[in-house]
Amino acid sequence: MMLESSSLNDQPRLKKLCLQRDDSKCMVTGVRDVSKYCLGGLLASTRLAHILPLSIGKWHDKSSEDRISQIWATLYRLFPRLKIGPSEINDATNLMTLMDPLEDALGKFNMAFEPTVVSNQYRILLFPGFQSFFTPALPQPNQNGERIIRFRSHIDCPLPGADILHAHACIAKILHSSDIFKRVQRVLQVGDTTRHLATDGTTELDFLFSQL
Repeated sequence: MMLESSSLNDQPRLKKLCLQRDDSKCMVTGVRDVSKYCLGGLLASTRLAHILPLSIGKWHDKSSEDRISQIWATLYRLFPRLKIGPSEINDATNLMTLMDPLEDALGKFNMAFEPTVVSNQYRILLFPGFQSFFTPALPQPNQNGERIIRFRSHIDCPLPGADILHAHACIAKILHSSDIFKRVQRVLQVGDTTRHLATDGTTELDFLFSQL
């Protein structure tokens, strides 16, 4: 499987693009980014969040390329409808604008978005490890106890892909339903965040996919 590595250089441009798409707000809480001051409105720092981590879209040598190639092969086997590849890891369909703590939760698989039957509408899933301090900022549960969010684009730019969010949500469920979670969390603590390869060259998905 031949892969094309993605670049880190586009992140500032992509952040600006996604802020425009998302009306300069966190997609989940609706809180406006601090760069867009609004008198009397709530403001928060936001980040460009990758749904499937940036770390599986780049590599530095043949060894990491082979490992990442195996991760993608497993992803395609488990999620045959997945359209994204390593060279599209920076595609808008894999990107969200989120408040800092929510970006962290997404990257650590402590929060996920499960597609519903309605286009661009998702069920918010929260897992152990999610910082409950921020729960009140989320959409309130409906009569079924579900937190529902519907994404909207404010420019001609694709929204997060349902196939990608579905894959992320399934991975989160697997992680939190087994002992694999503890192992993966230890890997996450080695690196700065899930946006980067850990210092030992592993990714948070390596161990998980080796078990599937």
